[in-house]
Amino acid sequence: MVVGAFVLQAVLAVPLLLTRRADRHARLPFGPAMVAAAALTVGISSLLAR
Repeated sequence: MVVGAFVLQAVLAVPLLLTRRADRHARLPFGPAMVAAAALTVGISSLLAR
């Protein structure tokens, strides 16, 4: 179970990295795309952790 959670977090980190890159390209230090991707990651993780 722990390995599955670790793999899930690694997979969900990819959109975070991509949105961070998009926000930096737009010259936003911590932009809305990063916030949305982080919220989605936390939501999916908490749903699957139940």
